[in-house]
Amino acid sequence: MHWEFMAEMTGFTTLLASGANAIVTLEGQNTTCANVFYAWVCIAYDLEQVLSKVTLGVGKHRSNVISIYNHRFTQMMNESSHKLFLLGYYLHPCKFIFFLSSQSDQQILVFRHHGGLQLTMPVLADGQKLETMQYPTLFHTLLQSVLQIFKGEQYRLWDSGQEAVPQLIKEFINYAYNKEPRMYKRRHTHTDEEYGTSCEKQHTR
Repeated sequence: MHWEFMAEMTGFTTLLASGANAIVTLEGQNTTCANVFYAWVCIAYDLEQVLSKVTLGVGKHRSNVISIYNHRFTQMMNESSHKLFLLGYYLHPCKFIFFLSSQSDQQILVFRHHGGLQLTMPVLADGQKLETMQYPTLFHTLLQSVLQIFKGEQYRLWDSGQEAVPQLIKEFINYAYNKEPRMYKRRHTHTDEEYGTSCEKQHTR
C-alpha cells in the first residue's frame, strides 16, 4: 500500500514538473510572447511523455489531464489580445545568422527562416500572387492579428496610413513562403562587407 502511494506521488510530481518548470522559465527578464507559447508546447509534449509511461501509473488520468490542459490553453489564446502569443511564436523563428563569404573570410549577416511554426501555403507559379480567397485559415487568423496590432501602433504613433497596409500584407506573405524581407534583399551594387554592415544596422534599430 505504501509503495503504491509513493508510486502515485512520484507520478503526479512528474506530471506537474513541466508546468512548474515553465513558470520558472517565464519569470526571466527577457521573456517574449514566443516563449510563452513555446512553454505551452513543451508542457504538452512532456505531458504526453509522462502519461505514456506505464511505470508512473498516471495514464488512467489521461482524459482529465488533457481536458484541463486544453481548457487552460484555450483560455490563454482567447484572452490574449489578437492571439499575440501564437503570432509571436510564428514570427520568432525569423533570425539572422552569420556565414563565411566565399570571396573572403568576412562573416556576412543574412536572413534565415528556421524551425518554429511552418504553414502549409498554396503552391504558386512564378509571378503568381496569393489571392485573399486562397489564404489558409491559420494564415488568415495571423494576418488579421498583425493588421490589428499595426493599426493600433499607427494610432499610437500617428505614423503612416492605409497606404502602408498592402506592403505589410506583401511582406507577411513573403515570410509565409520563407522569402527574405524586402528591406534585407541584397543589392548587387553592395560588396559583401557593405551588405553585412547594412543588414546589421537595420536589424539593431
